[in-house]
Amino acid sequence: MPGLVKIGYTTKVPELRGINFDGTHSPHLYRIEFDIPVKNPRALEQKIHAALKDFREGKEGFRCSFAHTF
Repeated sequence: MPGLVKIGYTTKVPELRGINFDGTHSPHLYRIEFDIPVKNPRALEQKIHAALKDFREGKEGFRCSFAHTF
Protein backbone atom coordinates (compact mmCIF):
# COMPACT_ATOMS: atom_id res chain seq x y z
CA MET A 1 0.00 0.00 0.00
CA PRO A 2 1.59 3.25 -1.05
CA GLY A 3 2.99 5.26 1.85
CA LEU A 4 2.85 2.35 4.29
CA VAL A 5 5.71 0.23 5.54
CA LYS A 6 4.74 -3.18 6.91
CA ILE A 7 7.07 -4.35 9.63
CA GLY A 8 6.80 -7.95 10.67
CA TYR A 9 8.64 -11.20 10.89
CA THR A 10 8.26 -14.58 9.33
CA THR A 11 9.64 -18.04 9.87
CA LYS A 12 9.41 -18.57 6.11
CA VAL A 13 11.53 -17.29 3.25
CA PRO A 14 10.65 -13.55 3.10
CA GLU A 15 10.00 -13.55 -0.66
CA LEU A 16 7.51 -16.41 -0.26
CA ARG A 17 5.81 -14.54 2.57
CA GLY A 18 5.46 -11.50 0.33
CA ILE A 19 3.88 -13.64 -2.38
CA ASN A 20 1.33 -14.90 0.18
CA PHE A 21 0.12 -11.32 0.68
CA ASP A 22 -0.41 -10.78 -3.03
CA GLY A 23 -3.57 -12.91 -2.91
CA THR A 24 -5.11 -10.98 -0.01
CA HIS A 25 -7.49 -8.04 0.02
CA SER A 26 -4.75 -5.52 -0.74
CA PRO A 27 -5.05 -3.85 -4.15
CA HIS A 28 -1.25 -3.38 -4.24
CA LEU A 29 1.63 -5.83 -4.49
CA TYR A 30 3.96 -6.24 -1.56
CA ARG A 31 7.66 -5.68 -2.14
CA ILE A 32 10.29 -6.96 0.26
CA GLU A 33 12.60 -4.00 0.88
CA PHE A 34 14.76 -5.47 3.60
CA ASP A 35 15.23 -8.71 5.48
CA ILE A 36 17.76 -9.87 8.00
CA PRO A 37 17.97 -13.03 10.10
CA VAL A 38 17.85 -12.33 13.84
CA LYS A 39 17.89 -14.49 16.95
CA ASN A 40 14.64 -13.31 18.52
CA PRO A 41 12.43 -11.90 15.76
CA ARG A 42 9.29 -11.47 17.87
CA ALA A 43 11.08 -9.37 20.51
CA LEU A 44 12.78 -7.22 17.86
CA GLU A 45 9.49 -6.71 16.03
CA GLN A 46 7.87 -5.50 19.26
CA LYS A 47 10.71 -3.04 19.92
CA ILE A 48 10.48 -1.62 16.40
CA HIS A 49 6.70 -1.33 16.61
CA ALA A 50 7.04 0.51 19.93
CA ALA A 51 9.66 2.90 18.52
CA LEU A 52 7.38 3.73 15.56
CA LYS A 53 4.12 3.87 17.54
CA ASP A 54 3.41 7.46 16.46
CA PHE A 55 3.37 6.31 12.83
CA ARG A 56 1.21 3.20 13.32
CA GLU A 57 -1.63 2.60 10.93
CA GLY A 58 -3.23 -0.78 11.48
CA LYS A 59 -1.61 -3.78 13.11
CA GLU A 60 1.74 -3.89 11.29
CA GLY A 61 1.53 -0.85 9.01
CA PHE A 62 3.38 2.38 9.59
CA ARG A 63 2.87 5.63 7.68
CA CYS A 64 6.49 6.53 7.06
CA SER A 65 9.16 5.98 4.45
CA PHE A 66 11.36 2.91 4.45
CA ALA A 67 14.37 5.18 5.04
CA HIS A 68 12.61 6.67 8.10
CA THR A 69 12.57 3.28 9.83
CA PHE A 70 16.37 3.21 10.01
